Amino acid sequence: PKPSALLGTGCHTVAEDVILEQNDEDLAVRRDGKDHLRAIVRPALPTLLRQRAVVQRGKGHVEIEMKRGLRNGLVLKGRIDFLNLEDPKVPEVDDHKTTSSEQYIKSEEELRTNIQMLAYAYEAVCRAPLATGVKVAHNVMLTRGPAKARYTDVVIPVREIHAGWTRINDIADEMRETARIASPAAGP
Repeated sequence: PKPSALLGTGCHTVAEDVILEQNDEDLAVRRDGKDHLRAIVRPALPTLLRQRAVVQRGKGHVEIEMKRGLRNGLVLKGRIDFLNLEDPKVPEVDDHKTTSSEQYIKSEEELRTNIQMLAYAYEAVCRAPLATGVKVAHNVMLTRGPAKARYTDVVIPVREIHAGWTRINDIADEMRETARIASPAAGP
């Protein structure tokens, strides 16, 4: 894997340890080879502590597996970093991200139409059938320059989530058809 991917994975692990109170992770300097990760994650601590409190109340879930069948028989799989089911009308999906520059941070509108976030929002609706909308968020930690985190969120109404899920199915159908045409010997 690329160094940036390894850095992102390391930051995810540290963030999860904070939320789940694992490995005595408190983001303090320990001189154990992970201090550079802690320095990146530290500005996100207020968000992580809020998530921890929801987990402690039994309504928050970390690294939730998503497996949803698509209409063409394929299965969409993913892992939701944080799912908050405390409010049955507006569940929350947070995705922890790392990036080297603020220019790559998604806006509210970009989150609203992002395929990954729409899929996660659909999963939240399936788990919270009374939902009228889902709050989706990116908890972004900068990996270069001064330590900084930015939390961007938006509530997507259920009707937009269902329209997004239809779009995801349409894309999967197109991909399957393209693969079939490119490899006719494979069959349907």
